[in-house]
Amino acid sequence: MRYFLDEDMLAVAKALGAVRDDVCYPGHPNLLDVPTGTLDEDWLPVIGRAGRDLVLITRDRKIRSTCRGTPDGSGSVRTVRPGAAAGSRRRARRRRTR
Repeated sequence: MRYFLDEDMLAVAKALGAVRDDVCYPGHPNLLDVPTGTLDEDWLPVIGRAGRDLVLITRDRKIRSTCRGTPDGSGSVRTVRPGAAAGSRRRARRRRTR
C-alpha cells in the first residue's frame, strides 16, 4: 500500500517522502502525471485508477464530494483526514443515511 498526500500537505509529504519510499504527492518524481497545481478533479481519477493501491491523506474537508464528481468514476480513493474526530464522522454518516 502506498500513501498519496494532497498538495495541502506538501511540506509534510516531502518530509515523509525523504524517509519513506511508500509516500507520493503532487510533483513527486515517480508520479509525473500529477504535477503540483493540478486540480482535484483532474488528479483524483489518476490516483484512483485500478492497480494503484493508494490511500489519500488530505486536510480538505470537501474531498469526498469532489471524489463523487470524478469524470469517469473509475477506481476508488480511500481518504484519511488528519484530525477528524470519530464523533464528527459518526454524525456525518448519520446525516448521509437520512
